[in-house]
Amino acid sequence: MARPTRIFYCMGMGELMRPSEAATSRENQATVLVVDDDIRLLGVTAAMLRTEGYRVLKAGTPEEAVRVFEQRPSEIDLLLSDVLMPGMSGPELETRLHRIRPDLPVIFMTGHPGQIAALGEVLEKPFGMHDLCGRVAAALGGPAPLGMDRSWLDRMRR
Repeated sequence: MARPTRIFYCMGMGELMRPSEAATSRENQATVLVVDDDIRLLGVTAAMLRTEGYRVLKAGTPEEAVRVFEQRPSEIDLLLSDVLMPGMSGPELETRLHRIRPDLPVIFMTGHPGQIAALGEVLEKPFGMHDLCGRVAAALGGPAPLGMDRSWLDRMRR
């Protein structure tokens, strides 16, 4: 029986994605901890990453992310965190997790890029699947998502 095709419309992000057979059957060795207090965006982001073969752990609060990370610090390959959240900001979460594992790569995402110039480059909300997976691949040093212009990924790694 053929596998049903999933189509994601990323909450007004302007991008329809139809995962290829290679992406859905590929096993990626990387685990991404996604942290966002917007549960809808958390779910969509996790679904996009899973479509590319990443293993995903989700946390709706920074405190939950700390608990998840403390249980399996060596299994998590990347932190993808919102910047502005109640209780603890993304940069504060990064500092806390870096005490446990200083080499943990981090990508911040935000809908307020003007407020966080000091953080450098962030993934600006709303984002599409190629932007998300391209940044994740660049941070992990892995292959670009299928169908992505690889020269763009090379520029991201510099």
